[in-house]
Amino acid sequence: MNGAGDGEKDSGSGDAGGSGDAGGSGDAGGSGDAGKKTSSKSKKVAVPGLAGVLGVVRDVVISAGIVVLILVSLYAYTSVWPPMVVIESNSMMHANDSQIDVIDTGDLTLVKSIKDRHDVVTYAEATCATNPHHGFKTYGDFGNVIIYRKNGLAEIPVIHRAIAWIEYNASASNPPYRYAGNVPDIGIFNVTEFTLTKVGYQQQNIRINLDNIFRSSAASTSRAPHSGFVTHGDHNPPQVDQESLRVRQGSMVEPVKVGWVVGRAEGELPWFGLFKLWISGHNPSVFPESSKNGLVITVFLLIAVPVSTDLAVSIYKKRKDKRAAVPKKVQKRVLKKE
Repeated sequence: MNGAGDGEKDSGSGDAGGSGDAGGSGDAGGSGDAGKKTSSKSKKVAVPGLAGVLGVVRDVVISAGIVVLILVSLYAYTSVWPPMVVIESNSMMHANDSQIDVIDTGDLTLVKSIKDRHDVVTYAEATCATNPHHGFKTYGDFGNVIIYRKNGLAEIPVIHRAIAWIEYNASASNPPYRYAGNVPDIGIFNVTEFTLTKVGYQQQNIRINLDNIFRSSAASTSRAPHSGFVTHGDHNPPQVDQESLRVRQGSMVEPVKVGWVVGRAEGELPWFGLFKLWISGHNPSVFPESSKNGLVITVFLLIAVPVSTDLAVSIYKKRKDKRAAVPKKVQKRVLKKE
């Protein structure tokens, strides 16, 4: 407080020159030479704008340090880089508008690495009454959501729900006429197809044709039938990806091997991914209305709250300094009037 007060006096005497208020105060009002010396000394020491520049640099360094700390912490937890992904499509939405705790267009999710298939709880497991994971839910439905690369290729990853882990059963198959498999987590063996009823918020019956899936794998990228996850987007028609999606070269998407899984989706930061989608050329008209409104409100609050707080603190400090500069007798009078 004292430093601030002295600074105000020095700059006041320099700018005002021979004004009555500056010239008549205590020691500073001695001889004209002394005033000139003091003024000259002040001009040599003071660097206009330096404090403001240093303040900005300090704020930038602190902000950058916080961002780096957050990113390092996220990487330490997820073991995946980048540790978050932006949702580009509406395939996981549960309605035509966005909802909290559901993966919507423009949301950000963490990507947690997995070591083996047992790090992922499938829809089939979570809905099987005899399975230890019965009742497990994420993002408004049963089972985990995974991020995977189609057939292990360098294409944009897909984020869909893991429906079941299927295993190719060579002894029960007769290629190329019959391909059979198992769904060991729910006790199904030696079958060419099975059906899950009332799946997801749309309550769809999803028929999973193992014969077609393994047959496609034999003719696709891997050139051989193999085990893996079958996946499905919550908002999509009642067909798993392995019977409906294709890679760029035209082959069907195969059962997802563990090595093709980028990670397991965890958490949700709604709306903020819309920035990235907008910058990368996506049409804003397809963004969910609630997400756009939520983003605008959030950004406004993130700007308005700190600015208003800083303004309030600044006003408080100025009033406090002003009162400290008033002589005690005058201050008492002011307090009585108030």
